[in-house]
Amino acid sequence: MVPKGCGTGENGFDNPCRPEKSHQHFFDSQYRISAEAKDLLDQEPARKVVEAFASYLEKQDAGNQNLYAEAVRFAREATGAKGRALFMPVRAALTGLLHGPELDKIFDVLGRNAALRRLKYFER
Repeated sequence: MVPKGCGTGENGFDNPCRPEKSHQHFFDSQYRISAEAKDLLDQEPARKVVEAFASYLEKQDAGNQNLYAEAVRFAREATGAKGRALFMPVRAALTGLLHGPELDKIFDVLGRNAALRRLKYFER
């Protein structure tokens, strides 16, 4: 049951019960990075994960159907990061948030080029 006053907005995506817009992950014009995500991405281990993930994407064809899974595997092997230490930096860079929809689905909608653009922003 949806609490009173909650639901979708006129465009079918907004949820007035949540402070962020659920569709902000997909559009560069709506993309914003939260303070928490920025704090995470300022840490060296997180930057290394983002850099490894991005370096794999740079070398691959955008049409590769397994690109996300392969990039995750590459970043894990390159950095030794596992679990949250692996996925949270990628999520933070791709969505600007620490929580949200399944990351593989976000990646599928964004596509290689948009994902790479966001990941490269956080490289130093």
